[in-house]
Amino acid sequence: MKLKNFILCLIISAPIISYAQPTDPALIKKLSVNGFCLCKTSLSNLKQSLPDLRQVEVEEMDLPKKCFGQDSRYIAGTGYVSDKQAGIVFQKDPETDYISKIRLTRQFKGNLPDGHYIDLGSLRLK
Repeated sequence: MKLKNFILCLIISAPIISYAQPTDPALIKKLSVNGFCLCKTSLSNLKQSLPDLRQVEVEEMDLPKKCFGQDSRYIAGTGYVSDKQAGIVFQKDPETDYISKIRLTRQFKGNLPDGHYIDLGSLRLK
């Protein structure tokens, strides 16, 4: 009987645990790119701070175009970009309003999670 109660509690609390927001400042710093923190930034926050935010089609590296496969962590194939934050593509969680993936393009100039500034457009392969 105790095992059944324990399993029932786990099933009930799983959705609550999975949507927990990070509060540890060190963890938030590790999850932040140019001031945007994964799992703390929502699409509605982005729309307020970046009025020119628009939805774009994104090609996933591991999924061919028109593939029906999905990644449960974010909405594959769809992203949000802004001219004010050039080089950053935000991808939303499929079940919540939070951003769960941040992609960087060659136009990105800004701070990485380790605090170092980088200009991806100036990087060269040797």
